[in-house]
Amino acid sequence: DTTLAPNTKELSDASRASAWTSAQKIADEFMAMQEDNIRYFTSLDANLFMASEREIQFSLQVADRLVRVMKYFHPDTEEARALEGRLTEMESDLEAYEQSQMNMAGGPI
Repeated sequence: DTTLAPNTKELSDASRASAWTSAQKIADEFMAMQEDNIRYFTSLDANLFMASEREIQFSLQVADRLVRVMKYFHPDTEEARALEGRLTEMESDLEAYEQSQMNMAGGPI
């Protein structure tokens, strides 16, 4: 498999399968943390939300990196597509929150 790092070619099939299972679990847990962060930030009032901009961007960057790494090493997997869908949902949630705040305030937050 050309997507494997050179040192993984020496691993047994069982070791590779175990590593893949671990990678999926870690990616899922990290993505869940970012989803929790975004849910929290979108529960805040507009002022606190704006004050959290750095943390929001950091959560999105972590999620984006997870997607990029998964797509790079395992481009045609359901796991990569699922992570990408979760990132898209987080971005949509943020956009919906920002839109609702603009509508309530009559302009940009």
